[in-house]
Amino acid sequence: MKKILYLWILFILIIFMIPYNIYGEFESKDGSEVSGVFAYDLDHNGVVDGVDDLGGITLCKSFTIYNAVTSDDFLIWKTPVAITITDIHGVLQSGTNVVGGLDECDSDGANPVAVDADITFDGGSDEDDGSLTNGGIDAGDWIKWHTTSVSSPGYLTVTIYYTID
Repeated sequence: MKKILYLWILFILIIFMIPYNIYGEFESKDGSEVSGVFAYDLDHNGVVDGVDDLGGITLCKSFTIYNAVTSDDFLIWKTPVAITITDIHGVLQSGTNVVGGLDECDSDGANPVAVDADITFDGGSDEDDGSLTNGGIDAGDWIKWHTTSVSSPGYLTVTIYYTID
């Protein structure tokens, strides 16, 4: 009988507690929201215990633009915490040339400031020059993509590498 009870408790923990601790949005110790598989809540009180452990870990976000045009300027992501963009990579498939870059916007998605000079994506594995002029992004600010010029576009996939400050 005890074995059945232990198995039932284990089943309940697996079904209800593990997904809560691995996925979802949590409040960090400083009050900001953190989401994703890296956040965990050991005390089951809604406060992320492991957010400090994310400092220095490189994370990434990617997006794809199909048949880019010069008017493709759009918001990508509102940062829930302060981050530092460390690298920008991209690949243009089945196209000739797309030039564009990332901007940091305010919390309303306005007033863009370039993260770095534009990058030319021309069919290979392209990336920034290794030195970003404005990699520090404030918590609550938006990251925006802007397309400067296009010549025979295809599928452009861009990956943003960043660390949590």
